[in-house]
Amino acid sequence: MHARLHLLSRIIYRLLTAQLAHLSDRAYVFEDYVWSKLPFPYTLYDYSLRPTRIPINAFISGFVAGAEVKAQAAGTTSGQNNAHLSVSAEYYKYICPPSLPAEHRVVLSADDAPNFDDGTSQMAWWINRIKTVGKGKRCIEITEGDTSGKNGKRLFDFSFFGSKPHLAPLVPKLLTSPVLKHFSWSNLVDDSVQHTIKTLGLSTSTSESANDATTSPDIIPGLLAIHLRRGDYSRHCARLSKWHSGFMGFNLADGVKDQLDFDGAVREYYYERERQRSSRSGSARRTQISKRDSVPGGSGIENAGLKRRWWYWAGKSGQRLASAEGSLSAVSTTSSSSGKSSKDADIATPDPTEGALSTGAAKEKVTGVRIVKEDIDYGRARTKLGNQVLLDLDEPRIEEEDSGSRDQVKLASPAKWMWWGNGSKRIPKSDPSPVSRSPELDDDEYESFVRDLSTRATKDDNLRNEIISRYITRRCLPSIDEVVQRAKQVRHDWSQSLSSSSHSTRHPLTKILLLSNGWPSFLLELSAALEKDGWQVVDPDERVRHKVAEKRAKDIDVAVDMALAEKAEMFLGNGFSTLTGNVNLMRMLDGEDGEMSRLL
Repeated sequence: MHARLHLLSRIIYRLLTAQLAHLSDRAYVFEDYVWSKLPFPYTLYDYSLRPTRIPINAFISGFVAGAEVKAQAAGTTSGQNNAHLSVSAEYYKYICPPSLPAEHRVVLSADDAPNFDDGTSQMAWWINRIKTVGKGKRCIEITEGDTSGKNGKRLFDFSFFGSKPHLAPLVPKLLTSPVLKHFSWSNLVDDSVQHTIKTLGLSTSTSESANDATTSPDIIPGLLAIHLRRGDYSRHCARLSKWHSGFMGFNLADGVKDQLDFDGAVREYYYERERQRSSRSGSARRTQISKRDSVPGGSGIENAGLKRRWWYWAGKSGQRLASAEGSLSAVSTTSSSSGKSSKDADIATPDPTEGALSTGAAKEKVTGVRIVKEDIDYGRARTKLGNQVLLDLDEPRIEEEDSGSRDQVKLASPAKWMWWGNGSKRIPKSDPSPVSRSPELDDDEYESFVRDLSTRATKDDNLRNEIISRYITRRCLPSIDEVVQRAKQVRHDWSQSLSSSSHSTRHPLTKILLLSNGWPSFLLELSAALEKDGWQVVDPDERVRHKVAEKRAKDIDVAVDMALAEKAEMFLGNGFSTLTGNVNLMRMLDGEDGEMSRLL
């Protein structure tokens, strides 16, 4: 089976198409690593020459690259020595030329496939399609559009790789298929990795797997490999944050930790904001008390002022009144004896030194505002008319039935003033936001209320979108301080897990290897910050690895970095990068659990 692909350079795509060919009882046709389709051996990229194409066998080996796979290993019961031997695109052109008659050749199009809700149904549809239409045919081709999607659909498009329901269900079968069971790096990559480890002064050791008695491949003890994207990611992450995109590739597989949590990011933002507000409020209050105590007679003046401020006892920081009866005495009982009218009466709070009024007396002497239990919540009084800001200081009283039910509160008139933490604020009639329409609101007031609700909802949505965008940027393009803090957290979590029986043979994290396309100045600054936090940074500016690549691994250094990350004790990658997803998949194949592969 040959899928005509454009710029097929991602391993993830090759693995899925090879899996489709294997499940369809067809031979997979592999192609070279294509960087450019120019008719020249080299092209310009980043001010340097780069090969337009590299043989795939320079990167990987195994089933995908044409290695022999025994029938038992491939999961077949046929008597053939080789099962589904993958072939090169050149060989396919030789045995399936365009002149081949239609009875031996069939061409399918990715545009013919419907839209799928999950990856299992998508893979099953294509398997059935290939087996049905291709029955008795020697050659099957699948044509598709380019990566932009403008020239037709793709077999597995961008949205597929960003959808957990599509990608995650395919991982378990992929891990047990010959596509991965017989996957390996090329001899050239393995030789470069071993030479790099020796040059950097590192060593490898084997560790017992927690699930069985077999040993996992060599690991580099105590090493944390960090995949940190820079370069084009400054633009790419800006687009992802604008689109509110999720993780990509095998980073969405089940068992991968540190998944995106947009709701959690919003909750964390509000929690931190309220914490800072409480901290500032407490600091301001301590300063106010200090100034009051420094003035002779200040304490008495302050106490006298508090008698006119019910909100002080209700709690300007959002505390609720302890009981309805306690709130009844929040109204001044001295105004009638002093000859003041009820409208001019002071609103007072109970003085703990003067004794409590009886309930009956409090009900008879109410001349201002009655506050029902739990009516005060961050300066908002709630009545049966809805979540309105309603405290009327101009009317003589708010009647309440003896049962004390909140549903029986009778409001004398719409609110005009609302007392907040340290002063009063004029509240227009259109500002309250009831849950349902009040019978006391006319049409104009109700329309104004609806507009106000819409404005508030828009502001809330805008704030939420801004929080999520910043959250994505932090996860996609973290700053130096954020990388240092994340590495510190991973080190702490790993030290906690070392006490468990499954990781008792592993090693604490002490060294860091940066796998990045960032400029040397950025890497040196990051390395200095990590060293201040107690890390030993190996090859901070990647100079040693570049020298090795010049001699042994030129143009395949990305594969060398992936192999090094696969061998590290702990891996910390970028969830938006398919390269990180490929490393996570290889570590799953090696038996590493989710505790050993983390995301920024």
